[in-house]
Amino acid sequence: MSRKYSWSFDEKAEKQFRKLDTPIQVRILKWMESNIQGCENPRLFGKALEGEYENLWRYRIGKYCLVADIKEGIFKVLVVKVGKRSDVYRR
Repeated sequence: MSRKYSWSFDEKAEKQFRKLDTPIQVRILKWMESNIQGCENPRLFGKALEGEYENLWRYRIGKYCLVADIKEGIFKVLVVKVGKRSDVYRR
């Protein structure tokens, strides 16, 4: 039996997400709902990160990027950072 993944924002990512313009929020939510929600392998849509982010994955949505932790045991993609691709890896 295959398991289906769901997704959510952590508290910090939720705050970053709420600061984005509404059309961008809508685009990100639609992308997550159509690609991640209910999928069997969320790695197909992202890319593994390296260096200090080596256990995380990134999903590109236009000029924006979501950095996520894929939780195997609970079949959850937890978004930990949201922002423009040029800014998302800055501390």
